[in-house]
Amino acid sequence: MVGKYAVKTSVLLLYVLMSLIDLDKISEKWYFIWQLNQQIIFQKRLPFDVKLPSTRPVDLSALSEAELNTELEKGYADLQAGRAKEASVVFADIRKDYQP
Repeated sequence: MVGKYAVKTSVLLLYVLMSLIDLDKISEKWYFIWQLNQQIIFQKRLPFDVKLPSTRPVDLSALSEAELNTELEKGYADLQAGRAKEASVVFADIRKDYQP
């Protein structure tokens, strides 16, 4: 018997994946979604590990003045070393990656 948790998880995952469907390749994506759903039901869990990132963004409100200056210096060093992008390029990449 399939556990309630596995069924609820598969329904939620199907809902999320359906929102990402590109109509040009709908048959391939439906097959992928069906296979993923079958794996969730069969294994009674997600067929892959879900982990939170190990590092969190810096909370500026919790930093002392010295820590804030250190973080700003890191950012400035990245800028000087060429490890930065213009905001317009970053937003264009985000729009391209997450456009429905």
